[in-house]
Amino acid sequence: MAYTLVATSSGLVSAAADGTQSAVSLPSGVTAVTGARLRGAVLNRIALLVNAFSASIFVDQNNVAFPAQLATPAVAPTLATSGTGYTGTVTAKVQFLIKDVFGNVIGASELSPASAALVCANQGIAYSNIAVSPNPAITARRIYRTATLGTSYFWDVDIDDNTTTTLTNSNADATLDITAVDSADFVAAPSGLDNVVAHGGRAWGRSKVNPDSLYGSALDDVTSWPIEIHTYPVGAERSGITGLGARRDDLVIFKRTSIQKLVGDSEDNYRILQIAEGKGCVAPDSVVVIRDTVYWLDSDGVWSLGAEDQPISLSDDTVRPWFTSADYFARGQFYNAFAQYDPRKHSYDLFFCATGSTTIDRWVSLDLLSGKWFGPHKTGAFTPSGSAVSSDSAGNPQLVVGASN
Repeated sequence: MAYTLVATSSGLVSAAADGTQSAVSLPSGVTAVTGARLRGAVLNRIALLVNAFSASIFVDQNNVAFPAQLATPAVAPTLATSGTGYTGTVTAKVQFLIKDVFGNVIGASELSPASAALVCANQGIAYSNIAVSPNPAITARRIYRTATLGTSYFWDVDIDDNTTTTLTNSNADATLDITAVDSADFVAAPSGLDNVVAHGGRAWGRSKVNPDSLYGSALDDVTSWPIEIHTYPVGAERSGITGLGARRDDLVIFKRTSIQKLVGDSEDNYRILQIAEGKGCVAPDSVVVIRDTVYWLDSDGVWSLGAEDQPISLSDDTVRPWFTSADYFARGQFYNAFAQYDPRKHSYDLFFCATGSTTIDRWVSLDLLSGKWFGPHKTGAFTPSGSAVSSDSAGNPQLVVGASN
């Protein structure tokens, strides 16, 4: 059954289509951030949730949450000989893991430093000083080692706890995993992620730490983030990337004064192309992709970007004063506006603060068939705080608006 993850003032809730709600326990040390809107992306049945908590988190299909950033083991394992069974010269590394109830790896740290080389002559390999994580989310450690005299590391054995510090085995080289690991396979999600989308089998995101960089996850793996691509100009604007819109064949990247897009389908050929200068996005949560066209809010109104990559104003000819005068909405609060697609009305609905207010209780609606605007409307029964397209109990899509209470 479909469900929606909702950030609350105290944590995280899973809300089913029939209205049933259940709390999702946040990882140890992670807390809700008051007033911050939840943003997320889903990839391979794992949701990456950012911005609404003190740290980014993953939530698996069983509604178990775990931290997105896992510390790297700081020390290498110690190797010595014990018993019999192996001949060769090896080194080893260790890694922290999070496994789900079925034993699937759903979180992995980067690898530890390499151990000193050990020479065995028909002797067993005794591991000691195996790193233990202070993070209570860690459920296992994985040991990688080289084949004799090699430089590549292969999965050797798992320790399914976070307490054991010693292990002895004499596994032959032929029993190691057949695929060598690459350090790029295990890169923690960037710290400070505050906006993410799914596109092309990867999650892509923007970080407050380096706001001009576009970060990308591994293919079909939201837990590892080996890609960093600069969007230019770097450092010209404090806000950096202000919005992301995932279309079928590209990822549209907004800054306040430019529009760019990511094209390509692999780490070997990704590149950034410039679409427009002097036009951009002021509200990250106003970016909505509807039938492969991107809609967003700029300081002078609502715009769209279709297949021709030509920005088109949807408000200049009809309701430009809504966005350019101080008579309707608080323009200084535009950055906090949010929008969503209403699949029943086929409309783009945009929520604002009234002039002189910091409370979002006004909204307008663009009918995407006729091009007509409706509003401004006032919501007096509650204070809107966010929106999403969810499903009703019959599986039909519907617009859901969250309230601050």
